[in-house]
Amino acid sequence: MFTSALTGEKITPGFAQQPTAAPSWSPRPVGGRDMAVSTEILVVDDEVDLREMVAEYLARHGFHVRTAIDGEGMAARMQEKSADLVILDINMPGEDGLTLARRLREHSDVCIMMLTAAGEIVDRVVGLEMGADDYIAKPFDLRELLARVRTVLRRRADADARSVRAVLHNQARW
Repeated sequence: MFTSALTGEKITPGFAQQPTAAPSWSPRPVGGRDMAVSTEILVVDDEVDLREMVAEYLARHGFHVRTAIDGEGMAARMQEKSADLVILDINMPGEDGLTLARRLREHSDVCIMMLTAAGEIVDRVVGLEMGADDYIAKPFDLRELLARVRTVLRRRADADARSVRAVLHNQARW
């Protein structure tokens, strides 16, 4: 059980008995921005309680959230449906989060956020250089995580909008 830093309410992980199952939370936003309604987030972390806490918190703020325990699970979830943002732990069994981030970046432009106990400056720099869009060290506050998720997604949406405007502008000159 965790306590939300935002509301003080108790958060009890809801599906600890089924760590490989995709959560079935409602996509309806409780608060927050409209961008959350159609945004797919994949949380990849081998710590069941932390993975579920993050997934449930983001789902309560209107995001569609799926989870994976490791790189193999991440690949399976990404084949089922693409994600707009992948939140990765670094220290996981099998492939580590840095390797997964590099692989994601080679094959996709998905937003990547590192959420990890490896919080030294060198770890942050390596994570960002491997292609992460943001990096947050454990322990963390859920409100900060939510703000960073929204910021990364907003930047991506703004960049996409600028790209569309540039294409339309170039077509208009023909």
